Amino acid sequence: MTAFFRCYPLIVAQTVREVLLSKRTLLFVALALAYPTVAIFASMKLGDRERIDEIFCGVTLGVFFQGLVPIVSMFFAVSTVREEIASRTLVYLITGPVPRAAIWLGKFTAAVLVCWLILGAALSIAIVVLPMLGETGFRHDVAITEATLYAPLLPALLAPVAYCAIGTAFAVRLQRAMITGAVYVVGWEYVVGSTPAQAGVRSLTVVDSARAMFFHGVDPQAARQFRGAMLEWASGGRRNMTDALIPSISDAVSNLAILTGVALVLALWFGLRRDYDSSSADD
Repeated sequence: MTAFFRCYPLIVAQTVREVLLSKRTLLFVALALAYPTVAIFASMKLGDRERIDEIFCGVTLGVFFQGLVPIVSMFFAVSTVREEIASRTLVYLITGPVPRAAIWLGKFTAAVLVCWLILGAALSIAIVVLPMLGETGFRHDVAITEATLYAPLLPALLAPVAYCAIGTAFAVRLQRAMITGAVYVVGWEYVVGSTPAQAGVRSLTVVDSARAMFFHGVDPQAARQFRGAMLEWASGGRRNMTDALIPSISDAVSNLAILTGVALVLALWFGLRRDYDSSSADD
């Protein structure tokens, strides 16, 4: 246990430093900046036809939570582990006095921190700039409400944790974890996450919980059309449905905690059992 607490923060710090200095990270920073750019541009161009709350909700859900968050989180979670395995550095770590649990949890934590930095920077730009549009004359209606503006904070904090846990489990166990992660994001999160609420299986996706927290966080009046469209979509086209159709914030947080916990347990279980010292083609 002493070795774990000694090695864990060192692995986290070293991994974060290596990732931030990587040129590929700059590519994902540029990709993340697409979100505030689209949000600001759409608010300026569509300001005479839509409330800024409605525009912000649509862009945040479509671009941020259903696009950037799963892609960025899955990439960094998988790459931090697989690069360690591919470079054979892992062999030297596990043959020394470094507990395997410290390695996997350290890589997972580092991926989460990097995702928070990148996604948090993009979200912060939108949060800072959008209120200025109403004050500087770009918008003719009222500025964005405070509730809607800060609604993405909680899901933006928790969703990357769940995605990184799942990505870590893929990377520890599978050789082609990046492909598996892409299939998971597109085939499971996008497709299954878009099924009607009556199917029940939607609660097993990260995006559904993130969407629910965001839905309950926005201003009910300023984002009335967005909430109405979400309820109609979630009910499979039925109208006049209540908010009870969308999971509550506590239920969404619980679902993410369960998904994260199961994924981390599997990652540790796979990592403790697998022989990474083998020269087989698996690595």
